[in-house]
Amino acid sequence: PKRDDLSQLTATGASMVVRGVINPSPKGKKQAIELQVEEVLHFGPCDRAVYPVSKTALTLEFLRTQTNLRARTNTISAALRVRTTIVAATHEPFHNNGF
Repeated sequence: PKRDDLSQLTATGASMVVRGVINPSPKGKKQAIELQVEEVLHFGPCDRAVYPVSKTALTLEFLRTQTNLRARTNTISAALRVRTTIVAATHEPFHNNGF
């Protein structure tokens, strides 16, 4: 795309590669570093019919149809962390006693 026409790149789900130089941000900025872009490569816009992700929270019903997105949500990630902790606590006594 042209330098001034980056609207397609900002859509949710669009993929891109940006090349540039990482520099410290000027004093008074919230971030520590910034990227001075030299080149933007665009691999294609996001087709919302194929990849229907909104900027709002995803419902559990929607996640049942889009299994590839489940682990990216806070709810599912938290449940998986609890599950991992329970499994580790269950196995630890057996491991410590040589089973």
